Amino acid sequence: YHVRVLAEGRPRIDFDLELEEGGLSGFEIRIPSMATDEALTGVVRALGPGQQPVVLLSLRSEDGSVERALHALQERDERTRDVLGVSERGDLHFSFGSLPPGKYELSAFALDGRRYSPEPLLCELPGPMVELVAAPSSSAHVVAFDVVAASGEPVIESYDVVFRSQEWWNPEGHRKAPGTPLAVLPRESAVTWVLGAPGFRPVYGSRSSFEPGVGPDAPDRAQVELHPGWGVELWLKDAGPRGIPEATNTFDEMAVVRARRGLAGVRVLADGVEVGVSDERGVVRLTLAQEPERIEFDAPGSQALQSESYADGRLLGSALSRVIWFAAR
Repeated sequence: YHVRVLAEGRPRIDFDLELEEGGLSGFEIRIPSMATDEALTGVVRALGPGQQPVVLLSLRSEDGSVERALHALQERDERTRDVLGVSERGDLHFSFGSLPPGKYELSAFALDGRRYSPEPLLCELPGPMVELVAAPSSSAHVVAFDVVAASGEPVIESYDVVFRSQEWWNPEGHRKAPGTPLAVLPRESAVTWVLGAPGFRPVYGSRSSFEPGVGPDAPDRAQVELHPGWGVELWLKDAGPRGIPEATNTFDEMAVVRARRGLAGVRVLADGVEVGVSDERGVVRLTLAQEPERIEFDAPGSQALQSESYADGRLLGSALSRVIWFAAR
């Protein structure tokens, strides 16, 4: 027999094994550690004195064996020796520790949709400190939605909205009353959004959907009309050999979601009828007259996994955007 041992973060082991009838029934394999004493250090420059960047830093190795995230809710990870700190000026200093030498891709995702350059930053370890800088933008403005139901429908008392910045979003969204001031977003922001309410089809838009407010303190407003029905946005992702990520918070989960490959060309069936096909990112938006009993996927060579969003042919939860994980058959 030829034996190959693959273990995350450790060198591959190959050896030949000969077994005789009635002989060896068990053996021990010792897997040496791979040197992981390199650290990627860098800084995300503040927009101005005291204006700390609110970002998620996503790091991924070229071979996909390393997926890490650092964010505002996390100052230090004792296991990986990742560290995040803020200078008096507001610069964000970071260090991803315990990394094997190799090539990496680092991206910064801002909650307000600002762009940071380089995008992404390609680097190699060992190597020098890296730097990310926010792209110039005009002053930010508060945004608000004016949400109404189509003619003859009940009044909308509350709605759910999810803001997304480059595939980073809060899956649970935010429930608000129409007209409530929401996020502060630069007018050049790359943020997109999805808005919906129970019994209505969701509506999608971007920062450009908001008209400038009248007056210096008036929020920029978007007019949204909701029509009866049901809908959801699905992100179809390949779980890969590492499986469904185990994340302790939304920021970590979204970093991994972005790093995993999207499945294009997957047919989505609602109660046996095709209702959509995923795009090159693995995204499909469903808009139907009513919520179906069953949702199934026709993905050649792959099958949908049981998760907190999907089980036994049914979508779980009520989030406007949901991740469905797949594995090879």
